[in-house]
Amino acid sequence: MSDESNSTVPVVGKTRQAASKWKSGKGYTLHGSVFGGCTHSQVLALMGEEVPPPPAFMQKLFDAGHESERVAKEWLRSQGVRVKDVEGTTTRADGTCYENQIELKTFFDVPRDSTSVLLSLHLDGILQAGLTFPIHPAYSLPPCQWRGEVWRGEMAILEHKALSPDKFDAFVAGGIPAVSRRYAWQCSAAIVLGRLHLEKKRTPNPTLPLVFSVERRDYDSATRTYSLSGVRAFQLLREPIYDLAAIEDRCVNGVVGNYLDGIVPECDSEYPCDYAKKDQRSPVECNEHVALAEEYHNHQSDVAYHQAAMLALRPRLWAIATPLGGLAKAGPYVVDARVDKRGREYFSVKKETE
Repeated sequence: MSDESNSTVPVVGKTRQAASKWKSGKGYTLHGSVFGGCTHSQVLALMGEEVPPPPAFMQKLFDAGHESERVAKEWLRSQGVRVKDVEGTTTRADGTCYENQIELKTFFDVPRDSTSVLLSLHLDGILQAGLTFPIHPAYSLPPCQWRGEVWRGEMAILEHKALSPDKFDAFVAGGIPAVSRRYAWQCSAAIVLGRLHLEKKRTPNPTLPLVFSVERRDYDSATRTYSLSGVRAFQLLREPIYDLAAIEDRCVNGVVGNYLDGIVPECDSEYPCDYAKKDQRSPVECNEHVALAEEYHNHQSDVAYHQAAMLALRPRLWAIATPLGGLAKAGPYVVDARVDKRGREYFSVKKETE
């Protein structure tokens, strides 16, 4: 099975598409960070709609969230909790910086077009500690409090968020579902995929829970700056809010199914998604640049046409190369069509230099 998703999470640079199609044409990738969001944005992404990069103030929100996660992990470690994560960042050739995180993946079959959909998500960390940490009465009081049942130190997935004062209060009062349906889907997927991963590794842990950690994020309207309060709250989620069957249905029928039907559902996110925001904007006239826009559009159409034509020719070339060991030469052209030991497909056609 070909896996053509990135294994890193974008931190700075451009907006990650809510969903993407594999270059081979044999599947789709849905990203855990937006999995619980509206299917509207994910279907549009599969249709090739581009979304603009986030505005500057959103980057400040992202930065505050990353700092909150870092400080929260330091605090947990200071209390004797073992926090496993992947430290450091990766900088790509285009200058885009990505934060390395623990990745979980699973595939679902899409019978309608004989493809697969890959759900890929990244964990903030894995927790484990002795029994004394969560039982200590000080941890049930501000500035650190638990929502519902306390965590007793067994292995657990960590998901951390920095929330506005209103959202923080909603979490303390009603837990994850009171804050965001998107978070409920993300946390459920983390538990389900975590258990599947351990089962595949032959170290099953059917009771693997998730600790949802939040910190109140304050905002100063005078200086337009965000600050972290140090006030934290936690919830232990022992079972996913949405089970494996619901997650598979959302991937296969909710996102890919609507895409195959050409149906774009209305945006049902708590906040307008990036695509909905894009639709709400009105373009400003700049007719002096018609020629430049027209040239780009024409090139874009050519790329789409040629890519479709390439995918149509691929099965014929694959059928030629396979009986010849997967590597065939037709004049100056070398066709490489093979499947590696892990079941991943590779295909290329290169022209030899004279």
